[in-house]
Amino acid sequence: MKDDQTSLREHWRQVLQLGWPVSLQAVAAASFALVDVAMVQTLGAEAVAAVGLAGRALFVLTMLLAGLANGAAVLLSQHAGRGEVLPGARLLRWVALATLAITLPACAVALVAPQPLAGALVDDPAVARPLAAFVQAVALSIPLSALTMALATASRCWGDSRSPMAAALIGLAVNAGLNAVLIFGLLGAPA
Repeated sequence: MKDDQTSLREHWRQVLQLGWPVSLQAVAAASFALVDVAMVQTLGAEAVAAVGLAGRALFVLTMLLAGLANGAAVLLSQHAGRGEVLPGARLLRWVALATLAITLPACAVALVAPQPLAGALVDDPAVARPLAAFVQAVALSIPLSALTMALATASRCWGDSRSPMAAALIGLAVNAGLNAVLIFGLLGAPA
C-alpha cells in the first residue's frame, strides 16, 4: 500500500512539474490578443473592432494547428517513450511541413491582398482599413507562430515543458514591445 502511495505521489509530482509551465504557456498565448486589443484601444472603436476580428480569425487558424500538433503529440510521445529519436524527428518534420502548407498561403494572402481579405471579414470600411493594416503587419508571424507551436509540442513530448513556456513569455514581451513601436511610433518608427 505504501509503494502505491509513493508511486501515486511521484506521478502527480511529475504531472505538476510538466503541467505548470504548459498552463503558463497557454495563458501567455491567450494574452497575445488581449495585449493587442489593450494597446489599440486608444485609437478608437474601429481599431479595437479590427484587432478583435483579426484575433478571431487567427484563433480559428490556431485551433486548427493545435489540433494537428496535439494529434501528432500522441505519436511523438510514443516515440519519445521508446527513445526513438529518428522516427520522432521524421514525424516532427511532417508536422512542420503540414503547418507551413496551411499557414504560408494565409500569410501570402495577408501580405499581398490585405484589403480584400479585410473586406471579406467585415462590411464597414472604417473597420476594414485598420483590419487590413493589422493583418498585413502580423502576416509574417503566422507561420512562425505555427512552427513554434509544433516545436513546443515536440519539446513537451520529450519532457521539456519549460523551454516552450519561456519562448511564449518572451514572445509575449516582444509582441508588446513591437506593438508599442508600430502602433504609437516609438523609436522613430511611423505610427
